[in-house]
Amino acid sequence: MGKVMWQIALLEDEQECINLICHITEKFMKEHHLLYDIYIYTSVDELLRDFQKGKEEDVYLLDIELPDGNGLEAAKYIRERGETPLLVYITNYVQYAIAAFEVNTFRYIPKTVLSQKLPEAYQAMQKIFEKRKNQDRQYLIGCSNDKTVKIRCRDIVYLKKEGNYVKREMAVV
Repeated sequence: MGKVMWQIALLEDEQECINLICHITEKFMKEHHLLYDIYIYTSVDELLRDFQKGKEEDVYLLDIELPDGNGLEAAKYIRERGETPLLVYITNYVQYAIAAFEVNTFRYIPKTVLSQKLPEAYQAMQKIFEKRKNQDRQYLIGCSNDKTVKIRCRDIVYLKKEGNYVKREMAVV
C-alpha cells in the first residue's frame, strides 16, 4: 500500500514561528514515517495567487494577522470554492476563535502552546487522512451503455431504480 504525501501550506509572516512550525512538522513526520511537502507563504496574496492557479493543499496552517491581510479571509475564499482541506489557525489572537470556526476550522492553536498542540493536531489529521484513503478505495462497479464503469462510492449522491435499470446521480467534482 502506497503512502500518502501530505501537502501543507503555511501562511505565516514571522520567521521564528515559521522555523518552529517547520521543525515540529519535520519531527512529527519523521517519527510517524510520513511523507510531506510544506509550502511557505508570508503573505495572503501569495497564498491566494497560488490557490487560484490550482495549487490546493491538504492542510492549511494559517496565521490570522498578516501585513497584507487576514488568514480568516483566505480561509473563506478557499471554502467558497468548495474545497475541504483541513484548516488550522496558529495565532496569538484568541479573540478570532469564533470567527475561525465559522469556516469549519479543524484546530485553533495559540502560539504559546504550539509545541504541544501542533503534534496533537497532526495525530488527529493522520486518522482523518487514513479514513479518507480507505474511502477512496471503495468502489461500485456496474455497466453503463454496455461499458463496465468503476465509480468511487463517495462520489455517488444517490441511486434510483427505474424499471430494470439503476440511475445514478454523481457529485460534481
